[in-house]
Amino acid sequence: MNYPGKLIIVEGTDGSGKSTQIALLKTWLEHQGYPVVFTEWNSSALVKSWTKKAKQQKQLSPATFHLIHGADFYERYERFILPLLRAGFIVLADRYIYTAFARDAARGCNRAWVHNTYRDVVRPALSLYFQTPLNVAVDRILVGRTELKYHEAGLDLGISDDPVESFKIFQGLVKQEYDRMADEEHLHVIDATLPIDVQQREVRRLTESVLKNYEGLSALQLNTGKSAHFCNEAINLQQAFAFQNHKLPGKLIVIEGSDYSHHYQYSQKLKEFLEIQGYAVYSAGIKRSKLMRQAIDEAKEEQMVGPRTMALFYATDFFSELEHGILPALRAGMVVVADRYIFTLMARQLVRGEDSEWLHQLYQAAPKPDLALYLDSDATTLACRCLQQYGQLFYWEAGMDLAISPDALDSLLHYQNGLLAHYRKMANLYGMQMLPAFEKNTEEKIQKLALKLLAGDEA
Repeated sequence: MNYPGKLIIVEGTDGSGKSTQIALLKTWLEHQGYPVVFTEWNSSALVKSWTKKAKQQKQLSPATFHLIHGADFYERYERFILPLLRAGFIVLADRYIYTAFARDAARGCNRAWVHNTYRDVVRPALSLYFQTPLNVAVDRILVGRTELKYHEAGLDLGISDDPVESFKIFQGLVKQEYDRMADEEHLHVIDATLPIDVQQREVRRLTESVLKNYEGLSALQLNTGKSAHFCNEAINLQQAFAFQNHKLPGKLIVIEGSDYSHHYQYSQKLKEFLEIQGYAVYSAGIKRSKLMRQAIDEAKEEQMVGPRTMALFYATDFFSELEHGILPALRAGMVVVADRYIFTLMARQLVRGEDSEWLHQLYQAAPKPDLALYLDSDATTLACRCLQQYGQLFYWEAGMDLAISPDALDSLLHYQNGLLAHYRKMANLYGMQMLPAFEKNTEEKIQKLALKLLAGDEA
């Protein structure tokens, strides 16, 4: 979609001088009287502190590094960049999605997976790539730094134990990615070895060309942004996406269900039952990772969080739990009992109008459950269970962010009906066994199904 505002971004390896150039451009545009706003990579007030903490504790894998930076981007995009463009501002960005394309691919992430995360975002009116020979960029950084940052130097990849050598290798990989995508992503290449003033003249010339038809701040148009919207109709998919068969000695058992369906209680009881039978069990679930569980709680307190931001918070949590808990347990031959899995994460986003293909690509690395059970109920029963257990309703679980109804109970009923429609569709699509959530023999059925799975493995 075309917006009245203009997005101008700069890209380049560390030490390319791009930040100096965009600062000069900002000063010049402001002097010309343009309404200019600046943003930069990894600067979300909500996400940045958690990213910093995760980096300090060295908790990030290439996948979670990609996802948490994606959450940071979308928090700024949904609340800052897109509204400003709709209003007609000139937005200057020091790094944009191409930083993720370059860095995350250099870290070994699948390029298509990385691109999928950002596939719907606005493309810039002008993208400037400050191309710098590797030795020049390295020298600039080393002159200005007493110590290289751990992730900046790619030390998390184990390329080299020497920070300087690792930095050179990693930045070389990043530069290769930038050079490779310059043409296909329409990046204007600027020789960053030229004098600063010469570079700036070229930057201003290119900027003037994209501002020829700029009309300034505009009257806001409704329904031109991307926001969550209530989608209570089941997803229209002909076939499920292909799960990855984990082929590991352990077994993955997933218990799914909407809020207040006793999914946690059934998961805990199954864990206890299997341990009595002599099986080693690992408990997994949503919002269990050390990396993200507190971050998600903090994000949920902020009621302005956009749908993609929240989706990527939960995706970061899932992949952290997958890498540090689920897969190690499966490799060790344990039974993993997951109190909800990607089906819940997908249902929550589908009911908010998210694109199913985007979600499928996001979670394509999730291992296929050996047994998936879905606890079915109805919205009225779930609402009563919530009120009986907690004595109150909760903002996100009632779908209040979707503005379905100003009445919290009505909102909860509509929202849960929408969730249930998506759950039932996925249960059919992915072969989940559907069980009544509150029948007396449901616990026994779950135990029998688990034992059948494990007995078949032993046979």
